[in-house]
Amino acid sequence: VAISGLALKFPGLLLCVVVAAVMGVVLALGAVRLGADVPMELKSVSRLWLTRYLVGSKIQGALSYLSSEELSQLDEFSKHRLADLLSFATEIAAEADIPAQVNVVERHPNSPQNIVAIDIGGTRTKFLVARQWSDIFTSIDKIKVDGSMKLMPALNSSDLWEDKKSGDANGGSISPSTAFDTVVVAERIRSHLERHQIDCTKVHRVVFSVPGTVELAGVSRDRLTVVKNMPSFSRRFRGLDFQKTFESTFPGSKISALSDNMGAALGVACMSPKVKCGLVLVLGTAPAVATFFRDPSGKDKYIETGIWQSWVWFSKIQLDDPYGYCGGIKTDKQTGRIVVKPPSAHKIPHRQARIRFALDNNTWLRFMGRNPHLDKSIQPPLDMKDATRVWTRRLQSSINKLAEKFHDIYGPPEVVYVLGGNATRCHGMISCASYETTDHAIKLQVPVIIPKEDNRQQLMHMAGLVFSTQFKVKQVFAPGQDPLARGWTRGGEICMWVKRKEFRRKANKAASGTGGGGADVKKVEPSRCRTLSS
Repeated sequence: VAISGLALKFPGLLLCVVVAAVMGVVLALGAVRLGADVPMELKSVSRLWLTRYLVGSKIQGALSYLSSEELSQLDEFSKHRLADLLSFATEIAAEADIPAQVNVVERHPNSPQNIVAIDIGGTRTKFLVARQWSDIFTSIDKIKVDGSMKLMPALNSSDLWEDKKSGDANGGSISPSTAFDTVVVAERIRSHLERHQIDCTKVHRVVFSVPGTVELAGVSRDRLTVVKNMPSFSRRFRGLDFQKTFESTFPGSKISALSDNMGAALGVACMSPKVKCGLVLVLGTAPAVATFFRDPSGKDKYIETGIWQSWVWFSKIQLDDPYGYCGGIKTDKQTGRIVVKPPSAHKIPHRQARIRFALDNNTWLRFMGRNPHLDKSIQPPLDMKDATRVWTRRLQSSINKLAEKFHDIYGPPEVVYVLGGNATRCHGMISCASYETTDHAIKLQVPVIIPKEDNRQQLMHMAGLVFSTQFKVKQVFAPGQDPLARGWTRGGEICMWVKRKEFRRKANKAASGTGGGGADVKKVEPSRCRTLSS
């Protein structure tokens, strides 16, 4: 009655009351729909409805942007841009119906969270389970003692990700025609974890590492879950959304993905907190290179990582051995595009080779006389000692070249890490990278760290996946076009990892405590040398 009486004198007041009542009903219904029982959820619900309204407005504006006559006059580029806009708006509209997942650390910053890291490799898929507090990160040796991270038995990637009905009968990489059944793979992963007493319903974070690149369109929404390309696997993996594929396997978990070499860079950064910048080379199925650069203010607010696959694809090293290389790239005469040669192509011997084809796994198999793409007559096997010697000399030349590339962008690296299954055999045989700056002004040496044990390398890489949960990717810079248009050879992909608010004021025990600069490296400044070592 009072409201009605006031409304006679103040008609605007009645309108405000009605609007407020409608909004209250909408929020209440939304809260009931989401099963919210705490006031904290109301903020998420209101944001959900606001997102729906904005998405509806954007879609309506996009649809009424052009008439049919105007649309027929557009060139192909404009049509693609409009199609991308509609696709992006539709994607957000679909996501608006899914309640935003809240990380357990965002609610309770001082509580532990259970993290599962899954590294998808061309040969093996590795698993790690971690129980991480928001203020802890230690060296590998201490992790092994306190058990805060535990490596689980790996699975063959061909067995895990292959459809048995239509997969490769030889157990090799998945063929382009293979039908990929995400339900079957999700069940295999769940069964593997449960066999080792891991309850998937109690996992808070799941991080996948992919041998390729991740789609960057979801950076602004803190949603890096979609594969851009995985060259070691089928083309059907392009567009695979880990969140949608495994949300039923890990209910309530926040799922993310990142490229394997970026995970390796983050692993080195978290295990060596006193190192400000470094270069990481991963020798797996194919060599991959990444960099990290820490906040120079010393406050550890962010870490900048970079993927520089063009360095290994287009940088050449001199070969002082008669074994040449296989594969390679060439320019297609008809289209003018750069394409990859078949693995059976070879130049043996040859005076130089691109790093990508001088240190890939097929090269090592050829040294052993087991390359499946070559005839036995052109790959006489070497004994392990001779093969390791040739491999080490190639690796030394590659490290020198990559350190020079790093210097041109960031200045001299403090350390070079070499990880991967094909790196352990070079432990103790390479101690530094020697290079001369591009302008030939100075000559430098940088320490090189190659972990001795494969288990130690795996733990360092997987720790980077766990470490990534402390950050959000706030900025991405990917200059230029992919020279091979295949998604994993970008000229450069630079990501700015900013600490999440629940981690910002937590002291890094590894950085402030005693015990040196991390797992394997002490603080060593690059030194000027009068002469380069042979």
